[in-house]
Amino acid sequence: MARWSASLLRVADLVAVILLTVLALAATFLSESLLRTVVTIPFLFFAPGYSVVVAMFPHRRSSLDGEQLFGSEALLLGIATSIAFAIIVGVNLEYTVWDIAAAPVMVALSSIALLAASIGMYRRLSTLNETSPTTFGGSSYRAKTPNIGDSIQLSSVVVAVAVLVAVLSVGAVALDPPRGERYTEFGLLTEADNGTLVADNYPSEMSVGDQETLYFTVTNREMQPKQYTVVITLVATNEDGEAIQRAQLDSFRNEVAAEETWRQEHTVEPLLSGERLRLTYLLYDGPVPEQPTAQNSYRELHVWLDVS
Repeated sequence: MARWSASLLRVADLVAVILLTVLALAATFLSESLLRTVVTIPFLFFAPGYSVVVAMFPHRRSSLDGEQLFGSEALLLGIATSIAFAIIVGVNLEYTVWDIAAAPVMVALSSIALLAASIGMYRRLSTLNETSPTTFGGSSYRAKTPNIGDSIQLSSVVVAVAVLVAVLSVGAVALDPPRGERYTEFGLLTEADNGTLVADNYPSEMSVGDQETLYFTVTNREMQPKQYTVVITLVATNEDGEAIQRAQLDSFRNEVAAEETWRQEHTVEPLLSGERLRLTYLLYDGPVPEQPTAQNSYRELHVWLDVS
């Protein structure tokens, strides 16, 4: 029992880190109140860095178990390393499919904190009987005696490395072109008399059997390759604008790399006749529903057409 108590005291700080991490993660997803701020700020500024420092140097901790290291130095290292991790995670999320938001940042930092704390606990407990003995409640175990001079040098090195990594991450973003919001540009063009493509002069009147050449463009600003599908339909509507008849004219599919533009020439040939028909272009970046509509599309554009 005494040995179990000694083991628990030896990892008490890491148990506290794990509890703080779980509480901060729960508050991120379940709470929008003051509790979320009160819990997550201490977590962000301490837990990930401290758990990583302990995982790297499991014997170098406060005097709870007779060791003379650090109180304040452990706090300094934990804060410096946590700030570095927060910057690194925030910067590198820009290069992933996730946005820079509270949930992705917390999940990433919580994963670091929980993994490092688990490693730190294992390393501490696995060396419980090493080196010189220390008494705890009548039982004894061996604890490593630290060298304070080495500790000070170690703290300086870790802080310097954390600051250097954070600065390099920020510098990489500063040298990278601004990325902005992820989106897809979708446009419809016609060919002018001089051969240039313009977003104007769309056909407004056609006859059944006529053909008109148009162009649509899809520009991928989503920061990753996308598989796009464009479905072209002709829709007859009632006076309230509700669809009463649909005819699918064509569909196209293409994979577009990030920051690339897909331009597709196509021929429109009406299959329905009537006034105020809606020539509709529906863009999808995933599976296409059985009945494509403006409501279930990713992007939509249309022009009005009278067909005799």
